[in-house]
Amino acid sequence: MNSTAEEEDSMYAEISNLLPGIRRVDESSLEILGTPIFESGLRRMFSSKTESLGLMCDRLKLMDVHPALCVFKKSLDSSRFSYLLRSSKAFLLRDELKGVDDLFRSTLEAIANVKLDEFSWNQGSLPLAFGGLGIRKVEDLALPAYLSSVYSSSSLSDKLLEKFGIKVIDDEFMRLVEGIPLDFVPEKFSDRKVQRNWDLPRINSKFCELFESSEPTTRARLLASSTKESSKWLQVVPSSQLGLLLDNNAARIAVGLRLGSQLCEEHKCVCGVTVRKDGLHGLSCRSSAGRISRHDEINKIVSHAFSSAGFPNIIQPPGISRDDGKRPDGMTLIPWSHGKSLLWDVTIRDTLAPSYVNQSSKESRSIADNAERFKHNHYILLKENYLLTPIAFETLGCMGPETKKFIEKLGRLMKKSSGEERATDYLLQKISIAIQRSNSACILGTLGRNRVDEFYLL
Repeated sequence: MNSTAEEEDSMYAEISNLLPGIRRVDESSLEILGTPIFESGLRRMFSSKTESLGLMCDRLKLMDVHPALCVFKKSLDSSRFSYLLRSSKAFLLRDELKGVDDLFRSTLEAIANVKLDEFSWNQGSLPLAFGGLGIRKVEDLALPAYLSSVYSSSSLSDKLLEKFGIKVIDDEFMRLVEGIPLDFVPEKFSDRKVQRNWDLPRINSKFCELFESSEPTTRARLLASSTKESSKWLQVVPSSQLGLLLDNNAARIAVGLRLGSQLCEEHKCVCGVTVRKDGLHGLSCRSSAGRISRHDEINKIVSHAFSSAGFPNIIQPPGISRDDGKRPDGMTLIPWSHGKSLLWDVTIRDTLAPSYVNQSSKESRSIADNAERFKHNHYILLKENYLLTPIAFETLGCMGPETKKFIEKLGRLMKKSSGEERATDYLLQKISIAIQRSNSACILGTLGRNRVDEFYLL
């Protein structure tokens, strides 16, 4: 039977007489190793953490988009709640978890200046390898974090509690596990100790749900964004000195393209075609300003990479052309292999172009793969005296299979020459940033002349 407030006060008075100076504390303040013991304390801690997180997120809005996004992903996302999720039954506090996720969503919308519908936010909360931004929802992580923590600590906990006859994996805990779909429960006991093994089936399920409910263009975007190289721009440390900083428009468009958000108002392109709010027409429009700069920038990056690897080279070598008079983008000035110099030719195809989307919605990298074969056919006469490698990327960042092997080999040679362990990764980051910049230029290029200038010309 529960004691009344008067009985508790009387009991406290008697204890105070026996133990002078003893303090009466509220159960919400009781913690062990930084984790609240009672649910009221857990709610209080969530409220406190969310409040401080909200203050820091507000300060992110004062920064430029790319650095703010980097800080948000690295320091202010669900990782700040990891210990609390692993050491408590936070998954029971659905309203508090949703409140944190709503804060993440509004912060992302504010710093990236994009509007996220439910589909875009669900995609953005997925890991990079599944086409998301890696800003995980605490609501998705709470149960996997707790279950893996209990299993991984069960052996030690059972030894500590053995004399009390208590086990952490008891009937109540097993009822919780049995309530989870079998597909989401790791079979082996040892696998249940790893949070990723509880989390990955849920991620796969959410990605498949998004994919199956989408039309071809969205499917193509999801597949392309799920490739490893497409997210390299999200892994850079933004630095203008290293050429790895996206301006605000380029960063906004990069986020919007990845998540399928609105990028502009509907308008007429300089070519006369109506551009929808997703802005995708600019990526494949032949009149758009960014297509040539996109090609030239990546060509320069590849040329510098050859030089770093110890292979002098020349861009657009004179006197060497295919049967239609067009020259390759570059050539090594010393043999690359088997006594032959290497010719390379860069191409970037639009993953979401109407003519490609039927194919790119079924298989990632397929458009870049076709581009590689196309280049080989066009340079067939030069291949008698030279080696040829096509360098094919898509606008969402993925690359062809032959390009992937070539970049890996070039990266190894750069590592051997410079001693930099992450040479391949840095090369891909530079290319990824260049692609995002050019995507921005292509989309903004559809706007034509500035509307203010037009007004004054009237």
